[in-house]
Amino acid sequence: MSVADRILAAMRITEHALKRAWHGIAVGSDLLDDATLPPTGTSPEQCAERAGDADALFLVVDQDGTVRGHHGPYREVFATQDLDQVLYFAAEEAVRRLAEHIVAHTPGRGPVANLVPRRDIQEGTVRAAQWARGSG
Repeated sequence: MSVADRILAAMRITEHALKRAWHGIAVGSDLLDDATLPPTGTSPEQCAERAGDADALFLVVDQDGTVRGHHGPYREVFATQDLDQVLYFAAEEAVRRLAEHIVAHTPGRGPVANLVPRRDIQEGTVRAAQWARGSG
């Protein structure tokens, strides 16, 4: 094995390296702290077995370090050997799932209603009105 081959082998993305990198960014982010890495596997067929939601992102990690993002076993949405791009797409998926969760649990009121307590909104409105009148 040549030196170049050893360097390339060391830089290949593996499932383990991907999970470690995800943990590193998720721990440092308030938004992603509770988010999990999308399911991973070594073939698109595993997508149907492991992913509960057919529309959810499933990451296929090839032996050469290429990561392919799939929505279902037959719809590939990206392929890259860049770890940062994989983490970006995984974070985008996590934020999408979080937004869907918020919307699903706040029917008819919009997602912002549960993010800011109603009392804070009312106090903010009163302060804004006082400021507008010049008394705040």
